[in-house]
Amino acid sequence: MLAPTIQLKDTVFGLAGKPIVGPVNLTISPGDKILLEGRSGCGKTSLLRGILGFLGKLQGTYRLDQEEMSPSAIWRLRQQTGYISQELQLGKGRVRDWLKDCLPPTRELHESDLSRFHLTNAILEQNLEDLSRGERQRLALVAMLAREPQLYLLDEVTSALNESLRNLVVSHIATTEATVLVVSHDSIWKGCEAFRTYSLPVTS
Repeated sequence: MLAPTIQLKDTVFGLAGKPIVGPVNLTISPGDKILLEGRSGCGKTSLLRGILGFLGKLQGTYRLDQEEMSPSAIWRLRQQTGYISQELQLGKGRVRDWLKDCLPPTRELHESDLSRFHLTNAILEQNLEDLSRGERQRLALVAMLAREPQLYLLDEVTSALNESLRNLVVSHIATTEATVLVVSHDSIWKGCEAFRTYSLPVTS
């Protein structure tokens, strides 16, 4: 199943009646790869949260496959979405146990899932709190991709990686059939031909 077409027209998301991001005019079709741009504080992260229904729609329209945003539509969208936030709080405990909780019951973790991003089976016995930020970012990608979501919402997922690993991650994400929205200050995403950019306005 493909991710729905997401239509935002003059859309403003906010909290407690206060605008946080928008107005946004953007149509995201299945398979699109979009890099969200804009100066710090313009609401790039907030747009991802708004799409997932964690912020209220204050004005404009927000449709999923022509259906107006509703609790049921948002619930269905979340079931199809893999979201990695820039805070990346994975919790505590053994990596193996964390991955087991993240993956569907029928999905087994394969060595290739880890090696794709230069991780080895040894990491499974480590504690989450002992991992570097770069290892946590790659582990979060492993868990997300194993779930096979149709929509990726990625917030600064390469910020702690070296150039070689950044290239590896971007190349893999660019070739998936999923719909992808990326927030990143890393120029490597902008240099990827698979992605188009959308510049967010400054919310007044």
